[in-house]
Amino acid sequence: SGAGTFFSSMARRVAGDTRELASDMMLVQSMNDGACRIELHLDPDRKKAPFSGLPYINLLHGTPGSTPERDRLNFKWTSADKLSIEFQLYGSETALPSIHIEGQPPVTLAPVCLPYSPEFRPPQPGHGFDTLQRLAKITGGKECGDVSTMPDDLPGQTRMMEISHWLYILAALLLLTDVLQRRTGIFSGLRKPHITMPEINLKRTDAQPKAPRTKKTKQPQTKEPTQSTPQPPPTAVKEENTLSALQEARRRAKHRTRR
Repeated sequence: SGAGTFFSSMARRVAGDTRELASDMMLVQSMNDGACRIELHLDPDRKKAPFSGLPYINLLHGTPGSTPERDRLNFKWTSADKLSIEFQLYGSETALPSIHIEGQPPVTLAPVCLPYSPEFRPPQPGHGFDTLQRLAKITGGKECGDVSTMPDDLPGQTRMMEISHWLYILAALLLLTDVLQRRTGIFSGLRKPHITMPEINLKRTDAQPKAPRTKKTKQPQTKEPTQSTPQPPPTAVKEENTLSALQEARRRAKHRTRR
């Protein structure tokens, strides 16, 4: 009993919103290589800009049996009179775009989905293998049947690497090493040469040096007197020498002062 309502609502949904934009604007929706592209064409003879902010779309997309997701995508200028936007579709995903333009009511376009998976797309002239052959001919490439050998066939290229952070770390380590050396002197101790101590002579050095030996000469033998002369005591000799030295010093002093 509800077949008529069902099919009529389905037709309205597929046809999209019947509300039209201004006469100087036109929307075009197309599918190309698994992507949906929406273009907004403007009148080349327009006197002023039809809007001050960029238009955008609210995209409602999802797969059967899952909760739909909502994204906002902005249009981009592709020429002086055209704006476009492109989004990718995956698998059985269905997308419903709604266009929002400043000063115009929102326009909901027809829902889109992929008619089949991209790998089952029929071959097209000038695409696929023909394109790869042209690219290989232009860039000097070749066919590679084994993927594991591809890195070995890649030409070498110069690679720039940022090393400033390594230099900062090295400078910090050198600074800390200098502070450690100044505080502890640990590195200077490692560079000290090994000194061998000489053997210490444990013999006594306080003994009087021996007098050098002299060659003995034969002295003529003289007869000693039978009666020895008495020698003065050592103390008397020492006092006599001291007295003589004091007298001599006094004499020299008188001579200098002429007294």
